[in-house]
Amino acid sequence: MKSWRKNKLEIRRCNDAALEKMEVLWDEPMPDVITQWISQLILLKDVPLTYLVVDERELPIESIRFFNIDPQWTQALVEGALSIGAITKKDAIDALRNAPNHFYNAKSVVKRSRYGKMHANHLRQSMNMTTEAHAQFSGFMMRSDLVSTWKGIEVEGYLGSAPHDIVRMEILSEKVLICIFEGEIDTVKMYEPKEVLHFGTRNHDRLVDVRRIDEGHEGEPLYKAGTKDKVTITVPTTDQGRLKVSELRDMLSKALGTTIDTIESPQLALEMLSVAGQCIFEKGE
Repeated sequence: MKSWRKNKLEIRRCNDAALEKMEVLWDEPMPDVITQWISQLILLKDVPLTYLVVDERELPIESIRFFNIDPQWTQALVEGALSIGAITKKDAIDALRNAPNHFYNAKSVVKRSRYGKMHANHLRQSMNMTTEAHAQFSGFMMRSDLVSTWKGIEVEGYLGSAPHDIVRMEILSEKVLICIFEGEIDTVKMYEPKEVLHFGTRNHDRLVDVRRIDEGHEGEPLYKAGTKDKVTITVPTTDQGRLKVSELRDMLSKALGTTIDTIESPQLALEMLSVAGQCIFEKGE
């Protein structure tokens, strides 16, 4: 009977040589395109929404939900993504061994992947363009008509008084917005788009909150003496809805306790300025 021993030895030597070659390949740095893709995966990019919101009742209409991203969960996500290239048992072992390194290397380019797409005029001068590998991520998911109505909505995140940079802010659907910050946050501020800045009253009732015009306190709310109630006036208009400028000037002068000559164009503009509204969410509030 013919012996197969020689062929088996040759096959084993070939396998050993191939494994040694694979060992060298695993030690090479991950290509930039893969690192960039993993960095987006860490930010839950392309992760199905049903994985993030298992039940629709967890994110009802006109609601906002805050979260912290578990780094162990995202590391397991990266390991699962890298395991697709594992053909042999050794491939799988090497993939798991190197996955943490790829995970942390990808974390270091998370911010660069976002800010690289932004115009230089939109970047803060003090922005730190590197991210520590152990940095945590937190954020919120909002389901509201605001997402489609105010596509230019502005968001800021803070831990105490320290601002934290946004690493991902994306509209997932017509009514769902996801925003992820670098690090843990306890306060989120949302602002109307700046294009809503105009002159006018706060509501249809034509009420205006009087602002102080004295030096050093310009723009601060004017309160009634000894109270926390703001001083308000009703903007006078004609039957056709036209503004009575002279009468408004007299009313503002009386409310501020100044002479009429003090109320000039800059002061009138300050009083009638309707700034973009803001909404503040604070942890525990």
